[in-house]
Amino acid sequence: MVTPSVIDPAAVLNPALAQEIAGETSAIIGLNIIITDADGIVIGSGDRSRVGTFHEASLEVIETQRSTSHNAEEAAKLVGVRPGMTLPIVHRGVGVGTVGITGSPERIRRFGQVVKRQTEILLDESVLLRSRMTRERVLETLLRDLLTYDVDHLADITVRAADFGFDLALPRRVVLVEVAGAEEPAESPVSSTPLRLIRELFHNSQDISASLSSVSHIVLRRHEPGPESVTRADLVELTARIRSQVGRHARVGVGGVARSVDEIAASYAEARTALRVGSSTGLESPYDIDDLRVEQLVAALPSRLRSRVGEAIIGSLRTAGDWTTTRATVVAWVESGFVLVEAARALNVHRNTLVYRLGRIATETGWPTTDRRHWLALYLACLADGLPD
Repeated sequence: MVTPSVIDPAAVLNPALAQEIAGETSAIIGLNIIITDADGIVIGSGDRSRVGTFHEASLEVIETQRSTSHNAEEAAKLVGVRPGMTLPIVHRGVGVGTVGITGSPERIRRFGQVVKRQTEILLDESVLLRSRMTRERVLETLLRDLLTYDVDHLADITVRAADFGFDLALPRRVVLVEVAGAEEPAESPVSSTPLRLIRELFHNSQDISASLSSVSHIVLRRHEPGPESVTRADLVELTARIRSQVGRHARVGVGGVARSVDEIAASYAEARTALRVGSSTGLESPYDIDDLRVEQLVAALPSRLRSRVGEAIIGSLRTAGDWTTTRATVVAWVESGFVLVEAARALNVHRNTLVYRLGRIATETGWPTTDRRHWLALYLACLADGLPD
């Protein structure tokens, strides 16, 4: 429960918000509205000349939290007061200011409680919005600190996570969602954001999610033994929803399991690697690092070393025929376990076509298809050749 002592009226009711409420309300009801702070200073008014002036009647209203009205004779005896009504603005039991309506008390009385309540509703919504924005900023900072793990600040990170109800001792996997620019008009009016759709999918109380930028969103997803609660099909559906409801194309990369806080940064790096090399496999998003461990190992080599070793292994194969077809044939042959029928099916070619291709490659390299050690080296070189620098 929030006690009055912890609420700062100035932080709740600021001049910009007060002027917006006073201006819009005055225009709607056709009567001048003023809003004062807790010290009786006008901070918003349909008549801007009154902003910054002192409204004496507000002090008693704030103290008692009771409305009052003044006719012309009564108003003349008070500083800055005109005929009308003054009502308290109360936020969570604390008087943070007043709202005044100028006019004959008899005429405006019917507007009083409506204007007061509407002002308090708008104020509550503004405070809630600011609170959510503050929470998002704090959460983003926490996530960034976790992704750039510093052992010297572990205790601080753990405490900050606990403030959100997150137990960092639980194993997690990083899910990284990258959203490209607008690709085509959304099929429905834009009513969602990528982060909102992501949170609808990753809704476990221990799933930590935030936006790192306008195009990069991250989830520290709780990992539990057994079947995955969020499947590949769910991630495919997520990208489809982002495309249809936001009008933007999205890709998903999934890192390995982080069983401690210091491994979260590694899982994040793996999610980025999965996104970077995943498209080179010819597969569609989502990309799970557990399916790309070979590519991860190859990509970990310095690019100059990859190029040198790759050229030494591939040799004249690159210029002997269609290299794209040759590369795909080598990859399918090794990944099928050197099984002719399986490799032909993976390439969607006739068995005889595959036999011809393998024979040509064996002739060019001098390695028969039974020499699996050399073909495995060729396979790794082909993978390296397809990876981005």
